[in-house]
Amino acid sequence: MDTQTHSSAAKSSQKRLKICFSFQRNFTRIQHAIALELMKRGIADQFCGFMTSVKSEQILLEQKDIEYGTLISDDELHEEAKRTKLDLHYIQELEKEIGLPTLWPYLVTDRCIFRNIPHENFSYTPKYDHEGMLRLLQVESKAMRAMLDKEKPDLLILPLTGSMGVQLLYEMAKKRGVKTLFVLAARIDDRITICDNNMNDFSNVVKNVHPTKEDYENADAFIQRFNGQEEVRYDGIHAPKKVQFPLKFVWDEFAGFIKYVRQYLKTQRYIRRHKLAQDYTLPSPRDYVRNRVKRFGRRLKGYKNLYSKPDWNEDFAYFPLHVEPEVAVSVWAPFYDNQIELARSIAKSLPAHFKLYVKDHPNMLYDRPASYYEKLLRIPNVKLLDPHTGSQKISKHAKLITTITGTAGFEAYLMGKPVITFGSVMYNAAPSVKKAGKVTDLPALVKDALENYKFDKEEAQHFVASLYHVSQPFAFGKLWHEANMDEVKNSPDISMLTDMLLKAADRF
Repeated sequence: MDTQTHSSAAKSSQKRLKICFSFQRNFTRIQHAIALELMKRGIADQFCGFMTSVKSEQILLEQKDIEYGTLISDDELHEEAKRTKLDLHYIQELEKEIGLPTLWPYLVTDRCIFRNIPHENFSYTPKYDHEGMLRLLQVESKAMRAMLDKEKPDLLILPLTGSMGVQLLYEMAKKRGVKTLFVLAARIDDRITICDNNMNDFSNVVKNVHPTKEDYENADAFIQRFNGQEEVRYDGIHAPKKVQFPLKFVWDEFAGFIKYVRQYLKTQRYIRRHKLAQDYTLPSPRDYVRNRVKRFGRRLKGYKNLYSKPDWNEDFAYFPLHVEPEVAVSVWAPFYDNQIELARSIAKSLPAHFKLYVKDHPNMLYDRPASYYEKLLRIPNVKLLDPHTGSQKISKHAKLITTITGTAGFEAYLMGKPVITFGSVMYNAAPSVKKAGKVTDLPALVKDALENYKFDKEEAQHFVASLYHVSQPFAFGKLWHEANMDEVKNSPDISMLTDMLLKAADRF
């Protein structure tokens, strides 16, 4: 990039920026609105991007505001890969160029490739065989290279790297010196911030930040919320729902199926009319029914016989399970995606009399088979809690919280509890939070956390105040579900988000 800052470039009008987007589903409307705002300000006039779904293509096809440059369709690349002959020499050269240090992270990142989503809600069986995966790497990487070489963007704006194509675009753009900016949740009060990397690492986000008095006041009020007995709802996190009355549940399932089929048929008509490739992320009605029937069967049987009641008087550590497959594990902690074995390692690292309380995420309820939890319970000192048990209540009584990258770790840190993480997560930027390295070092790390940890209130205040300083309230949920493009374009949040992006481009 030029040594000129974006703001000075805008003022002098000597060079308008070229922007590349990773267009991801409904976020596409927000990105398109950002592009229009940048054009209106005279800061950028050329745009290109990678479309990750039919939804992204539909939004961009129907808009008449911008004539985009190169637009790559992920669905078309998946179709092309089926017809492509594998070039192993190319794959080996690609690994040398952008390996991390190998190419496996690009595969593991993608839930559709590696975990057979959407055909299975929960599976460890990949959709493709080894050669099929390599052909996808070959086709998608060549497409990203061609776009970047042709368009030569100055800036890449994206939300998350949750698929192979997005991860490839991100790494190849970085290799070419393109600035990358991620729009991420700050995990406080429905606010967003801008990050410079795909690992949810906020080290640079809060580096050299000087919070104001108001930031500290907001931080104190936020931290204070976790001192009470009630579960704190924030950051778009909703209280888990209890099991509904069975007959109502059956009706809801039937109504949900009818709604899904209507939307599916509508999407298929759109695909045929515009001669688009099939959306490989869209489950067929047959897949939808099969997965819902599996869940219904598990719901009828229930897991209550597997749950234990917590004993708040005993010594225990807490390990909340993650939703999976999800970026929080597949990208931010790819070598800790076997949560059963990680729980086993944690359990073996605790003092002999300790219990390890494990609780699944409410959103995973009935997606995992009972056999999954039975394997967990074969670990002698593990107790499985009902998923509807309040996570914050568990943390309040726990001696130690261990988590891969979960929000439970951030909450526990604010409660003054020792926290050990296993992946890359924003609150690792707080000095007192410990990130596990080698599993063999875990017993010593646990021992130190239990015996020597002292909560540094000033550190927590500064960290949260810094988050307030570098974040802004943003109606993410509203804009994500807003189907009217004019409503998105005219939202004051778009102007504010554009300001944030430009400041971050100057800063990082």
